Amino acid sequence: MPFLRSLEVVDSSLELRSSKTLIGSAAATCDVVVTGDNVLELHALLNLAADKASAKLVPFSTTEAGVCYVNDVVVPREGAVVVHGDRVAFGHPRNVFLFELTPHPQMTAVSSAHSIETENSTQHSTASANRAFRKALDTLRGDRKTTTPTASVMASIQSNQPAARNRSIISSAGTSAPSVSKSKDPLSKFLMEASTDSLLSDYVERKLKQRQNGSKTLSSPASVASSSSVRQSREERNLAEVEKLRLSQRIREVNDVLNGDMEFRESCLSPSAKSVSKPHWRDGNNRKSIRTSIDENGDDDEEEDEDDDLPSMMEKHTSPLADRRPIIRRWRAKADRHKKQRHMLRKVFLRGVSKLVLYAWRKWTEVTHFEHYHVKLRTQTEQHVQQTTERLTSQHDQVQSSMRESHAQQLQKLMELIEEKDQELEKIKRQQRAEILDKAAAKMRWEKDLHSFFESAVVKCDEQIAEASDQLEGLLQRAEDDVLAARFGAAQFLVHCILQQKIFNANEYIRLHEAQLSKLPRGPSPPSLDPTDDLVSKLSSNGRFLYDMIQQRLTRLQQLHQSLAKLAAVSDVCSGSLDPERLRHSSFLADALLQRQQSHLLLVIARFRP
Repeated sequence: MPFLRSLEVVDSSLELRSSKTLIGSAAATCDVVVTGDNVLELHALLNLAADKASAKLVPFSTTEAGVCYVNDVVVPREGAVVVHGDRVAFGHPRNVFLFELTPHPQMTAVSSAHSIETENSTQHSTASANRAFRKALDTLRGDRKTTTPTASVMASIQSNQPAARNRSIISSAGTSAPSVSKSKDPLSKFLMEASTDSLLSDYVERKLKQRQNGSKTLSSPASVASSSSVRQSREERNLAEVEKLRLSQRIREVNDVLNGDMEFRESCLSPSAKSVSKPHWRDGNNRKSIRTSIDENGDDDEEEDEDDDLPSMMEKHTSPLADRRPIIRRWRAKADRHKKQRHMLRKVFLRGVSKLVLYAWRKWTEVTHFEHYHVKLRTQTEQHVQQTTERLTSQHDQVQSSMRESHAQQLQKLMELIEEKDQELEKIKRQQRAEILDKAAAKMRWEKDLHSFFESAVVKCDEQIAEASDQLEGLLQRAEDDVLAARFGAAQFLVHCILQQKIFNANEYIRLHEAQLSKLPRGPSPPSLDPTDDLVSKLSSNGRFLYDMIQQRLTRLQQLHQSLAKLAAVSDVCSGSLDPERLRHSSFLADALLQRQQSHLLLVIARFRP
């Protein structure tokens, strides 16, 4: 078995005798006792592998108070693998143990000197553990005469952990509550794992092998007699296995009650549960022989209790042949009942299967008939479809050929019409191009004539402005001497200007009209003037400039005419008063001169545009 050797204490080497080794500071509940800072009562669990050459270290807590180290590395919650030569620390990195497969040489040298003390301490600890186990086992078997199940279990737990409680109170009185709360879950996990059938079977097999090896080494007649009396038949062995399974089941229920996973009234410990009666002996001879064998094997049982109490409890619970018969009878009755039930279920199953097969056969025949009918119908339909397709294909081909011929004829006619339309369009385009050229030439001629007209109009306006200025100056000088003569002269000049303007505009219009008629071909008369049409915006830049010059001169001429109109309406020169009626008539004449001149310009532009 592997060993844990402390590096601080030279002669301290602990043997790991179980596949699941509890490590902690509680001596009553742990297999390996470790002291030091941050070491819990249940600190970690060391699971040995099947080859006993490695192990897995699983800490119960990953907090600072329950941490473990493997080669100075913190062990996670899921654990870490430990092999020969690894350094394992508990609670603090300085609390180091070496995992070895062989004991230390110094430990083997001093083992003989300490064998007696170790044996005495082992016997004392084994005896105390046996007493605690007997109390718990009495509770599991239903012995409730002297105490209740809860009290028995709590008494066994309290008697199993007095040293750990005293040590924890002395070492750390202030931190006892956190340690108990931290070790509750690991203790529950350990109790659940330690009560499994596989671990109990391994435990029994290991102890039986140790007993057989010990019986071979002993040469005394008493040991031979005790070993020969332990041998059991196959039936007794089976009964012992059954009792072992029952005890393991009750142990698991007790662990569930202690862990809080099961209520007390639902477990086997409750008074309402069916208690297991102790074996009773019907035959006196058998009772006497069993008692004799128990008395002869008393010394051997006491020696085995020092190693372990579980195999002795299993050996003491072997039942005689008389008590096996009711069990065998019940098993046979149950087997016969199960056999009859299987036979009945087989008959019901066969009847149901036969009905299903018959129903399936009928359905299959119906489906076959329907399939034949559908195949025949599909064949007829395919033939009809093929004939119809051929007929429609021939008709479609005929229609397509006739449509192609008609389309060809229509295409020929359309091509002829398109050629005619193309010729007409070409002719129209030539005419339009000629008209565009004619219009462009006419527009150029019109712009040329219009520019010459504007130039002559500018000259005419300048002459009228000079004449009006001279006339106004002369009338103003005359008004200083004779107001009536000046007023009459101003009115006479305005009337003369209107008459001269009317005559000049008429002559100019006639001359331009004759020139335009001589240049244009005979045809319909030109369109009438649209008053909403903006003719000035369509002029060229040069024409627009000349038109603006004419407008400026007309404005200047109107100012002179307004001055003459005021002079024509003067009633007194000294006071400067004006006659309203005369002023209205004279202003009308001045405005009429401006409007007629502007209308004449627009009429010329609109009448003779291309």
